Amino acid sequence: MFLALAGTVFLGSCSDDDNQTVAKSIALTSNFETVQLGGSFTFTVKNDLTKDVTSISEIFVNDVKITGTTFTPTAAGTYTVHAVSGGLTSPDITLTVTGAAAATSIAVTSNVSTVVLGGSFTFTVTNNLGANVTSASVISVNNVAITGATYTPTAVGTYTVKAVNGALTSADFTVTVTAAGGGTTANDSFVYDGTNYTTPAAGFGFRGIFETAQNSGQYVIVWDFTALLAAGTDDAPTTPNVVAITSVYPITPSGTDPDTGEPTFTASAPTAGTITWDDVLPSPALDDILVVANNQAVFSDDQQTRYGQIDAVNFNLTSVTFPASQGGASNAQTTYSVNLTNGKVINGEYSGSIVVYDATDAGRSARSAKSGKFVKLTKFKNVKLSKGAKPFKLK
Repeated sequence: MFLALAGTVFLGSCSDDDNQTVAKSIALTSNFETVQLGGSFTFTVKNDLTKDVTSISEIFVNDVKITGTTFTPTAAGTYTVHAVSGGLTSPDITLTVTGAAAATSIAVTSNVSTVVLGGSFTFTVTNNLGANVTSASVISVNNVAITGATYTPTAVGTYTVKAVNGALTSADFTVTVTAAGGGTTANDSFVYDGTNYTTPAAGFGFRGIFETAQNSGQYVIVWDFTALLAAGTDDAPTTPNVVAITSVYPITPSGTDPDTGEPTFTASAPTAGTITWDDVLPSPALDDILVVANNQAVFSDDQQTRYGQIDAVNFNLTSVTFPASQGGASNAQTTYSVNLTNGKVINGEYSGSIVVYDATDAGRSARSAKSGKFVKLTKFKNVKLSKGAKPFKLK
């Protein structure tokens, strides 16, 4: 009887480990073992029951309690970290912080390449890490250091500009000052209020096909011609000088979608010719215009107010060639003029290679006083996009 009972007791028992309900230890982990100075570590605490107890834990870095679970070191070196939770202390972990990456080059740019005597240049210095280091740099014009980043020349001519930031020196570049009354000829640029604003890049953006608000069954294809100066970095691009002219061309459906009954279209490229602000459909017409000169918008953001600021526009597309195949060459030659109701005039010119890009998702919306409901484009045969082309970021 005694042996049988003892056997029963043995079979019904188990170890404390098998029935553990109270944690005996905790462990601390980090999302990174090493970061560069400026980076951060984020910590997680779990107990030996695999439960996440981060929210009820205290974390110590070099024996100093931190707030929360993220630590951003302020100096390079090694750091010892542990956690405390419910009377349990984790083993230490060691983390490493390396020095921040050092820049290896700088570049200096100007908001404009040419001014009329009496105008000014504003310079920007960036390093190869994309940081704006203008305030920490010394800028020289014709080997003479200037104060700050703005320079107002006192004589006509060509000026050589460079910047120094620590041990780094930029490459030289030149800016031009023309005589008062001169410098009014645009060349891959536009002239406004006596200042020449360079726009060395250009393209046509396909905005979409629309049914006009005025006439049901009347359709237009909408294109943006944009000429601009790109500045900044890939991560923080800027466009200090921009001209964007929206033109609309009549288009006829090429078929009908058998599933939806909606019209389908074969997109067509802009055609050479002159379009004015007063032209109306069914002729090609101008729909809107945007101008930015040295980061300052010339026209109001409100469309109706903007229309009231414009007296006349002429957009002369002398020639245009779109790519014959994906990634093929494309170019355009155009001149344009804008007469403002305040008496000022904008004259511009662009001649050279262009990109052709999809602007249906561009930052400027497709709303318009002259083009209404959007129509889905189901065919895109005639217009090819330039390889790798992306919509310009207008600011």
